[in-house]
Amino acid sequence: YQRRVREEKSYDIKILSDSNTFFIETILKASGVTELVSEIITNPAYFNEAGRLNVKPSQPIENPHNCPNCPVNLCKGQHMSLFLNTPYSRTIYVGDGRGDFCPCTKLGKGDIIFARKGYPLQKKILKNNSSIAGKVISWQDGHDLLI
Repeated sequence: YQRRVREEKSYDIKILSDSNTFFIETILKASGVTELVSEIITNPAYFNEAGRLNVKPSQPIENPHNCPNCPVNLCKGQHMSLFLNTPYSRTIYVGDGRGDFCPCTKLGKGDIIFARKGYPLQKKILKNNSSIAGKVISWQDGHDLLI
């Protein structure tokens, strides 16, 4: 799959995560796929003088996003709306947490949502499926995501 993405260069892979830059960059580097990702939106992290990892909220507390579906530190739906203002032919979203529901509500009929089986995103979609226009596909492991 990595070879296909590298050769075709027809994908724009973005990471929209409630994790942090240190964890995400470490995983990408260890997997050898850093150059495949065009953008990472997450909570910034840094090591302080004592060597401790500090994580700052992506959304400043003094400037709240006021989205009831998202944690206070990051509204993924706001970022998804910005992505959708670009000329992509289709968006494929992969998620599993409660905070992934908001960006899924921004997607259209031609888009695909991979919701991890048995996790909060899938459960919320099942309860609120009228809010979702994209095609929902359940997944359990990475092999299910190879399309």
